[in-house]
Amino acid sequence: MEYQLVEKEAFKVAGVGIELDQDMEKYKKMIPEFWSKVSASGELQKLFPIMDQANPGVMGISMMTSKIQENWEYVIGVASDQIPAGFKQYEVPAAKWAIFSGSGPMPGAIQEMQTQIFTEWLPTSGFEYAELPDIELYLDANPEDAHFQIWFPVRVK
Repeated sequence: MEYQLVEKEAFKVAGVGIELDQDMEKYKKMIPEFWSKVSASGELQKLFPIMDQANPGVMGISMMTSKIQENWEYVIGVASDQIPAGFKQYEVPAAKWAIFSGSGPMPGAIQEMQTQIFTEWLPTSGFEYAELPDIELYLDANPEDAHFQIWFPVRVK
């Protein structure tokens, strides 16, 4: 799998979140439903004008940072120092990211790539999961042929 290693400083995200069930099968169903709800409500469109142009794209962020964390949250947002009314601000910590690019119909394409990262790439990469938020960055969110990146937080084994 092709990827880039990128070190990024901490940055802020404005968005909305949903608490996740820790059962992965439920999690895989909840997130696409949450995207549909946020898009249909108009909340997603309210984030576009405040998007940081240095970090363009809409993010889906899994804020679960360890297996022992009680509350798992998934956030839909954009990199921004501004917080519109009705939204929350989240901070993504500084990290080294393995960034993978992909495209295809959603949500299958991104779920397949996430599975490949964990089962094929990670065990042989020389890295381990850094227990920080992981990010889906949507550069073109067309559900039939989305263009996206997965930012996977890593540290050397």
